[in-house]
Amino acid sequence: MGTSSASSPIKAYLRRGLERAVNSYQTFQQSEIPTDAKGFTSYHQACKAALTHIALLLKLIPEDSGAEPQTDWLTLAREALQSREDEDDSLFAD
Repeated sequence: MGTSSASSPIKAYLRRGLERAVNSYQTFQQSEIPTDAKGFTSYHQACKAALTHIALLLKLIPEDSGAEPQTDWLTLAREALQSREDEDDSLFAD
């Protein structure tokens, strides 16, 4: 039994985990952003934690596994986070 066949279930597991993490992140980041300092900070820390989780899963999935290129997932997540931060900045504008 070669390494390739043994790692196939692991690759599938990681891909499912990646999909769940991205879907969870997208759902969470669409929720209402708290306006109080503590809630605002917690919200952004949670977003950053989710992105870290996604980045780790991407590193664990070999590129030949059929997953989308790493940069596409990370770019999507970073753009979503930046968009929300831009919206947050407008809350405090005069």
